[in-house]
Amino acid sequence: HRDLHSFPTRRSSDLLQIYCFILALRNTTAANTFVLMSVSPLFAALMGLLFLRERVAWPTWIAITVALAGIVIMFGEGVNGGRWIGNAFALCIPLAYACQLLFIRKVRGTAPDLMPTVFLGGLIALTPALFLGGPLAVGPRDLALLALMGCVQLGLGCWLMTLAVRHLRAAEIGLLSLTETILAPVWVWLGVGEAPSRAALIGGALIVGALVVNAVLALRQGRA
Repeated sequence: HRDLHSFPTRRSSDLLQIYCFILALRNTTAANTFVLMSVSPLFAALMGLLFLRERVAWPTWIAITVALAGIVIMFGEGVNGGRWIGNAFALCIPLAYACQLLFIRKVRGTAPDLMPTVFLGGLIALTPALFLGGPLAVGPRDLALLALMGCVQLGLGCWLMTLAVRHLRAAEIGLLSLTETILAPVWVWLGVGEAPSRAALIGGALIVGALVVNAVLALRQGRA
């Protein structure tokens, strides 16, 4: 019952993240998008402190400070390069995800099988896209790329992550998810030649470094 109660908010958050992701990629680089998306654990920690009165450990405070410095560097470059709008959309993604986690923790919803929610989330996202995504005419090559992205890159990824959360701790999942942040800009650079700027590399290094150190410390604390 509690999981059904939280379902509308979770799906609304999923839709917001999807649309912000697309708008971010259209207005800034893939490197900026994925790096800014990765700060969701730090935003979740801040929201837990503000709304659930959950204590934030001192290593997390340091990670938040360093990550914010990286965000400032990336946004400073975005203002000069006209990419600040895309950076803002990218930053909305971890904010929405943190709100989703906050609501789930608030209602303490649990579900034995989350696979149906992944499928329903895709169907719900499809509905407004049918009305706002025109023109719908695409060539065979683009259609094949879309099918590959939807079935393999997104579908398989969501399925594997849903299976993984049953066996891994939150810090382990957060640490593994950073591989997407690191590798995604590499794939884009190799595939379409979009190289990250110097400011993006500096800011991204600060953010990813802060997240890695925070996750490793959390793992050590968990083992202790």
